Amino acid sequence: MIKYLNFLKFTKAKTSQKNIFRDRTRFLFFILLFILLLILFRLYSIQVIHSEVYKQKAQDQYVRESSRFYDRGEIYFLTKDGNEVVAATMKDWYILALDIRKIKNTNKLYKELSKIIFIDKNRFDRAIKKKGDPYEEIAKGLTKEEKNKIEKLKLPGVLLVKERKRYYPANQHAAQTIGFVGFTKKSDEKKGVYGLEKYYEDVLHRSDSTLRVNFFAQLFSDLKGFVFAPSTKREGDIVLTIEPNTQIYLEDTIEKMRKKWESEMTAGIIINPKTGAILAMAISPTFDLNNYSNANTKLFSNILIQDVYEMGSIVKPITMASAINEGLVNANTTYNDRGFVRIGDRTIYNFDKRGRGPRTTMQDVISESLNTGVVFVLHKMGKKTFRRYFNKFGLNEETGIDMPNEPMNLISNLDTNRDIEYATATFGQGIALTPISMTRALCAIATGELPQPHLVSKIRSTNGLVDNRDYSDLKIKVLKDETVHEITKMLVKAVDTKLLGGSMKIKNYSVAAKTGTAQIAKRSGGYYSRDVLHTYFGYFPAYEPKFLVFLMNLKPHGAKYSSQTISKYFFDIVHFLIDYYDIPPDR
Repeated sequence: MIKYLNFLKFTKAKTSQKNIFRDRTRFLFFILLFILLLILFRLYSIQVIHSEVYKQKAQDQYVRESSRFYDRGEIYFLTKDGNEVVAATMKDWYILALDIRKIKNTNKLYKELSKIIFIDKNRFDRAIKKKGDPYEEIAKGLTKEEKNKIEKLKLPGVLLVKERKRYYPANQHAAQTIGFVGFTKKSDEKKGVYGLEKYYEDVLHRSDSTLRVNFFAQLFSDLKGFVFAPSTKREGDIVLTIEPNTQIYLEDTIEKMRKKWESEMTAGIIINPKTGAILAMAISPTFDLNNYSNANTKLFSNILIQDVYEMGSIVKPITMASAINEGLVNANTTYNDRGFVRIGDRTIYNFDKRGRGPRTTMQDVISESLNTGVVFVLHKMGKKTFRRYFNKFGLNEETGIDMPNEPMNLISNLDTNRDIEYATATFGQGIALTPISMTRALCAIATGELPQPHLVSKIRSTNGLVDNRDYSDLKIKVLKDETVHEITKMLVKAVDTKLLGGSMKIKNYSVAAKTGTAQIAKRSGGYYSRDVLHTYFGYFPAYEPKFLVFLMNLKPHGAKYSSQTISKYFFDIVHFLIDYYDIPPDR
């Protein structure tokens, strides 16, 4: 009995201790919960209820939060050895602002600041006149070194605030392809507005930047959306197919060509015709991505993607290959070339209005670029077959390249079914094509297949996953292998024997190429009498091509034909690529 009573006492004492511990734990928990709720309410009060009051109090050290927290994915070039080189990144800069209330000697202030950086005097004077203003920006883009020098002066009223900006280490290189970021009419947040920056906005944009600006305001004002909103973003960095040294060489070359011939514009594409990977894409004149506000806005768009042109005689190999593929002609097929051909009430002439006689071959048509010859080929095929191949070469559709604002080709003339429209289309007049669409079609001449042209090789997501872009399943078979061999042999022979008298032939390398000269259409109808577009394409090594080069020269002066204005520059590029990529001889 005594043992039992002692046990009860012990049990009650133990139970009492448990109750005390439990009560104390509950008390501490509620205290901590109360403190947490108090902190949350205080933050909510500051950032939501009284945000305007505290915003006003913070004017002395004001900085726009979107600049402070602005972040964005990176863009990389890819070297031939597989190394990544930064093409677009984020960099810290500094804003120089003034608290006008604290400035007494404005002249002294201006002189001291001007010793370190350039200060726009008019802007400075306008700022000083704003009496009582606690924050007035007078300069942007200061480096850390400049910021440190100004801080050492300890000037009253001088504010230095950090901002993050988009920075392009390559400056003007690939400017129209990379594009840039800026504010849009629909948003006060910076977004890609041109080029790859725009096309891959969903990858490069960092959605948490806004969240960090005002976390609690977002949390309390849209709790449901904040907690339950699904993540549909694929944020990350992009790695391009563009090879930086190849890009620079192409840019330098077309710049020389533009200056030599005083052209309005020159442009070019270097592509792998088998994969569709674009190794270089360049336009001259260009602009500096880090100073685009000082450039002519006409330079921002990528004309190789966004504009259409009548391409001229570089379309002839497409016409010829189509008929070869149908078994209707070969290199030795002949016709009677009188120098002209009548189509209804219209007459089509050769470029020199000279006939070559009754034994003119299809090889002659390619080598001497005879308009009458491709009209002969059209008559052998018929309009229906020509139109079918025109579509097989993808000229009736967009290419789907990963760049914004690609238009459809202007080929409505073929809808009329008029003989003259089809006849002129065989040599690239009366239809307007984008350069990228033309380039893709010419890749099928080189390989027999339409590749998917693209500029991004992989997307590296912030979650660590890597999406290697594979477009091999999008290739479309257009020509038989025998057809590719036949048309390539014809183009190589044209280079070796006829192009500038055979002077451009490379002894140990086979190069297939074709020139084009097209009249430029007036918007009011008809064509300009003097203004022309020179085009040029070629691929090599011809029978196992690794590169296809497309060049264009708009409104050159001092030469009539593209063989005169582009040949030298095209073969400069060929020699560079052979040396740089260490391409072995193929003959």
